[in-house]
Amino acid sequence: MCVCVLFFTQIQKAWAEVAEKDETYQAIIAAEKRARKFLRLLENDEGWNLSHEGTRLVSHWKAEKDTDTYSFRVAGVVDACVLNIIPLLLETDLYPTWFPLMKSAEELASPSRFHKVVKSMLKMPFPLLGREAMIDGRGWDVMEHNRVVISSMSVESHPDVKIPPCAKDRVRVDIKCGGFLLVPIDDDSTHVTVMFNLNPKVPYLPSSIMNFFLRHVVNQIHSSMEKKSHFKPGSPYLERMAKRADLYAYLEKRYQETRPKA
Repeated sequence: MCVCVLFFTQIQKAWAEVAEKDETYQAIIAAEKRARKFLRLLENDEGWNLSHEGTRLVSHWKAEKDTDTYSFRVAGVVDACVLNIIPLLLETDLYPTWFPLMKSAEELASPSRFHKVVKSMLKMPFPLLGREAMIDGRGWDVMEHNRVVISSMSVESHPDVKIPPCAKDRVRVDIKCGGFLLVPIDDDSTHVTVMFNLNPKVPYLPSSIMNFFLRHVVNQIHSSMEKKSHFKPGSPYLERMAKRADLYAYLEKRYQETRPKA
């Protein structure tokens, strides 16, 4: 065997051994797999039940076969540039300002500029306890394909932060995979698809609770996002964008260099 081939083989073997033991590397691989699963579920139309169909918004739900999870999907157009939508998703502690029924969102860690660990709390109708989620969220730049992907999943442990126990006055849900798919249409509109596959930790999910969640959360995401994305003077998002000017300048650059040339 050629010496250089033997050397390369040994390097590959050594790297595989290191990677297998490296928690951060394994976490990235797991996140990528979840992101791919999210996109597969997003594009698979089999088994979905229609919840709402309007001129600008379509939502579906389904109970996943042989599991205790449910999936929710809503797609429609938001009249805002994708550059105005990204801050809503990137500034995670500000989610309660626009995400329906979200009571709180606390950023626990930010391992990189497009990777965050967040504890969020969602209000629920009586007599259900509030729902809490420990979320590992990542942004994926695929602007060359006119896409921005934000994927998320629940975590019970994490290499970058200690995950706190769940309080007694709430229930921690398990988000198997989920996120947002942003597809720019033009400088003033974006097609947004939201999908979550989760175990809500409810022994039996009656239609009344399902309809409540669909009506007050899922079907309100787009309108709330559109309203909040038109930043007014004094908006906390404008303040964040000013403080993180380098990051948002990078996103602007990526957007401009990947837009179709006239």
